[in-house]
Amino acid sequence: MSECPGTKRFVWLSVVVLLIQFAAVPAVVGAAEWTQQRGHRSAAVEPAGTGKVGFVKLEPQDTGVNFTNVIPPERHYANQILLNGSGVTAGDVDGDGWCDLFFCGLGGRSALYRNLGNWKFQDVTTESGLGACAKLDATGAMLADLDGDGDLHAAFQLNNGGEAIGLFSPNGVVQHAIIFGQQIQNVSQGLFPDGNTNNYYFMTSWTPRSANIMVPLHITDLSFNGGVVTVSWSAIPSRAYQVEYKDDLDDPTWKPLGNELSASGDTASATDFVPSASHRFYRIVQLN
Repeated sequence: MSECPGTKRFVWLSVVVLLIQFAAVPAVVGAAEWTQQRGHRSAAVEPAGTGKVGFVKLEPQDTGVNFTNVIPPERHYANQILLNGSGVTAGDVDGDGWCDLFFCGLGGRSALYRNLGNWKFQDVTTESGLGACAKLDATGAMLADLDGDGDLHAAFQLNNGGEAIGLFSPNGVVQHAIIFGQQIQNVSQGLFPDGNTNNYYFMTSWTPRSANIMVPLHITDLSFNGGVVTVSWSAIPSRAYQVEYKDDLDDPTWKPLGNELSASGDTASATDFVPSASHRFYRIVQLN
């Protein structure tokens, strides 16, 4: 990387992307003829049998794919992992039988190229609504049919320190989006199949390819010994809780019992000194 005084510096993580064509398989003109089968579909390709065996480099000016991942030095000085670059995924986004390309970009530079056939591609990033990802650092992605309607959606590799994710319609209108905070090792966060789309729960039991399972917050033990009450409850590691109490259920407000507590395991507990000849009611509130 060279630098001139007074100019802004950039690190070019990848040069212009070059498509490589397998020479023994010629480009096919027109849409592929697909045969639908259970769980997949296939299309026959007839090799021409001419030309050398191997690969031929296709230039950007010929294919229409001209993608470069750029990151300013001030960003990679703070996070060297960004220098690893980003990925690319392929899939038939528009259902025309041709494999389209999605390039992951840093700083909102992700790009979607529609396959026009005959090794020609068209940049459809703006038309696809990817402007909504203008601030997203995409280091990896996959194309998947998230809602079972036959259309592919781009799913990004997300930052466990907190980020945002959304589902968008083909014209860029947000269908559902969430902003989440820092994640916890071996704890899932997501929707629970109760019909509520506004609350996101933490779940210590992860269930790949199955419905989420949530263990609700509840008091697991309540003991009394020599004027000391010990309250225990189910918890999520690193989450904060507040124990609250009332001396009379008709009181208008709950009072905090001491300071908030951070759970170190899947259970947590707190103690309270109760005056003699009295009674007290408790509840647990998860704060984050």
